Amino acid sequence: SNTDYNVYIDNFQVRIPPACPAPSANAGTNRLSSTSSEVSWTENGTATSYRVEYDTAGYAAGTARNTSVVTDTFVIISGLMSNSNYDWNVQALCSATDSSALVGNSFTTTCGAVTLPYLENFASYVPNCWNEAKGQLTANTVFTSSSSFWTGDGFLNNGSTGSARMNIYATNRFEWLISPSIDLGSTPNTYRLEFDAGLTDFSGSGTDLMGSDDTLSVVISIDNGTTWSSANVVKLYDVNAPPANAGETVFIDLSVYTGTIKVGFYVTSTISNTDYNVYIDNFQVRIPPACPAPSANAGTNRLSSTSSEVSWT
Repeated sequence: SNTDYNVYIDNFQVRIPPACPAPSANAGTNRLSSTSSEVSWTENGTATSYRVEYDTAGYAAGTARNTSVVTDTFVIISGLMSNSNYDWNVQALCSATDSSALVGNSFTTTCGAVTLPYLENFASYVPNCWNEAKGQLTANTVFTSSSSFWTGDGFLNNGSTGSARMNIYATNRFEWLISPSIDLGSTPNTYRLEFDAGLTDFSGSGTDLMGSDDTLSVVISIDNGTTWSSANVVKLYDVNAPPANAGETVFIDLSVYTGTIKVGFYVTSTISNTDYNVYIDNFQVRIPPACPAPSANAGTNRLSSTSSEVSWT
């Protein structure tokens, strides 16, 4: 009784081997991107040409809308939709009258840059093409995990869905929530980042304060998420400047940036002292409207049984 593991047996059959054996459809994909992928297979006989097909996931083998005949043991498929699931099949063509069974596999394209203007209201969490990570923000940040303590919740603890929420408490908290790729173009434009931020007590909507060790930073990766640097913090919340307990809308000018960027919301906590939540909602990148909407304030003054004052900014 030493090592403890499993072995598996599957697809047991007894038959006369086919004259034209099926190739093995490899699971791995090379050169995978938001619009293309390489698929490959291993020849198990003497075939030198192959019929390859692909289509959106779930199609019946042999009915794909996209087919080709090739002599290599790989195909680079292009013109795909980003963040989409595809199935593909390959068939060995041993002669003009003999071909193998179809065998296949699947792949998922990566997320491409979002279309501007872009709005994410966090109706679900984690939103499509957003990512989480852990790792301390430095001049050359190294991520140690692809998950974090960010989660979904109601904005300012109102309900249970509709915003991103981070409970700031405890030690060794270096938590990231990262946007999709955002292509700002090759020349400067008047794009602006906007989002709602807020802070409440851990439970309920009561007010609270940030601890002396806590921060919430907005960081821009200027190379599409390849690197993240403390030099690119564009908004910092801390004990001296916390998010508003009633919530606030933040505007960050992006006109100094070009190319493809990502935006990260980064939280730190190194001491188990205060226990509270911060929230992010209504993330958007757009050219500011010529006639911007006012902000409807949550508070009411001179409220009575028969009247109320409402206000806006």
